[in-house]
Amino acid sequence: MSEGYSTIRVSRATKKKLDELKVHPREPYEDVIKRLIERCEKSN
Repeated sequence: MSEGYSTIRVSRATKKKLDELKVHPREPYEDVIKRLIERCEKSN
């Protein structure tokens, strides 16, 4: 079963920071956000 998708709203400044965290230019924001969540969970 598919999880589906949601739209989230972020400021341009936040989008720029997410862009800087991409491993490659075409990496989806989904992957960037998941990586950040994993790092956060590991540090707790």
